[in-house]
Amino acid sequence: MPTGDVAASPTEAIIVVELCATAYSIEAVHRAAYALMASVDVRIVAVDPAIICELRVLKSDLGPGAAELAFSREVTDQELRIVIEQKTGSYRDLILGLAFSKTGLQGD
Repeated sequence: MPTGDVAASPTEAIIVVELCATAYSIEAVHRAAYALMASVDVRIVAVDPAIICELRVLKSDLGPGAAELAFSREVTDQELRIVIEQKTGSYRDLILGLAFSKTGLQGD
């Protein structure tokens, strides 16, 4: 479970979120950072066995607690998407292969 501490600087708050590297992949963390990049700046440091993320809120209407919650939820969402991609990738490829084989674009 992500834990966060807010360390206030004179100009901005930095929220530190520590993730377990055995529960979350670095790819899921990168995807989450990308998804939230309009409202939260994320600095990622992988230090085995943890992934440390420093969040800086870019939008004034988003508080530190809300930013941490949004990031934690997005990381979980992206991790689940990766698992689903891995489990269903072969079916997706099969369906796409069948769909494109019936277009008539290839000579038989």
